[in-house]
Amino acid sequence: MAILVNVPFIKPHKQFLPHFVEWYAANKARHDLRLHWICWKALHQVQALAVQAARTLKATHLLFTEDDHWGFPVDGLQALLDADEDVIGFPTYSRKFPYLPFNMRRKDPSLSLISKHRNLHGFYQGTGPLIQDTDLISWAFTLVKTNVFDRIQDPFEVWGICPTDSYFCQYCLEAGIVPKVHFGYTMPHGDFGPDEVVPQRRMRESVLMQQRQALAPLLIHDDHDDFIHVPEALQAIETLQYAELA
Repeated sequence: MAILVNVPFIKPHKQFLPHFVEWYAANKARHDLRLHWICWKALHQVQALAVQAARTLKATHLLFTEDDHWGFPVDGLQALLDADEDVIGFPTYSRKFPYLPFNMRRKDPSLSLISKHRNLHGFYQGTGPLIQDTDLISWAFTLVKTNVFDRIQDPFEVWGICPTDSYFCQYCLEAGIVPKVHFGYTMPHGDFGPDEVVPQRRMRESVLMQQRQALAPLLIHDDHDDFIHVPEALQAIETLQYAELA
């Protein structure tokens, strides 16, 4: 039961290499891993080549990863295999403030994921089960049965208007394949690990609040009894700060 591990090596995080190498060494023999490591090629091309390689090797699964993640869980692959789902992966989060979850559900299920319309919201496990349905999941550490690609439209055919995970998940949903998110582990993303996300968010929110309070004395009433900024440049600055929270 060979498993192909896809590694698109484009702009790796400094912690990716040491963490990935240790994880791969611990799992190679146990799961008959086959490494598909492609450097400095567009993501959709790397992923398309991975599907071809998996078919050639008759691999049962593909494990998709990305090089800006780290902290690979030693027993994580076994946990995903035990779940025996067509598509299942661990959650992660945005590497930028406010560090929101990358596993997402559609606000309007009738709308496609292949759109620039903001129709998604991230979600946490909450009081729900360990494994839950999701409309969109990232490539951080996601296991896909190879035969899934025989049942869906090619998601890696072109570089589209959305990331490849949007195309992949949309085509899965259209084929009746519901991606799953496994909350047993959270993949670190960027410079902050999962345990640091909440403190970093609170610190950033505190800084933004202090900046708004510093701007408050610069507000005056105009002739219509409305607040305006002086000078207008300060209004533009505050607008940008508020946009970070959107």
